Amino acid sequence: MEKIYIPEGESTPGFMLKPEEGEIIFWGQACPEDAYDFYEPIIEKLREYFATSPKKLSFIFNISYYNTASSKIIVSILQMLEDLLRNGSDVKVIWYYDPYDEDMMIAGEDFSEIVDVPFELKPIQNE
Repeated sequence: MEKIYIPEGESTPGFMLKPEEGEIIFWGQACPEDAYDFYEPIIEKLREYFATSPKKLSFIFNISYYNTASSKIIVSILQMLEDLLRNGSDVKVIWYYDPYDEDMMIAGEDFSEIVDVPFELKPIQNE
């Protein structure tokens, strides 16, 4: 599978799938007008990649804001990661948050409680 890059938009997160490195990254604001249209191709690419049973995978969320529709997608992705873990892949989630944004830290904690996947909460190092 080839590397996939979708740039960040004003209301859409950036997305990068790096299969060689076993890394997937979401960043930016996640509040697309039509969440289904935006996320469906990404979910399909994730399904294709997960079907290859990667040995090791880090899924990095560095989202500054998300809407309700995006939170449902995040939960769906986390459930897919949980299935991948159950099938023998070494999976972890890294949730970056601004240390001054308590809501995003709490969101990471809440998401980590929904699924049984190793979760790291990491404050972004502001310069």
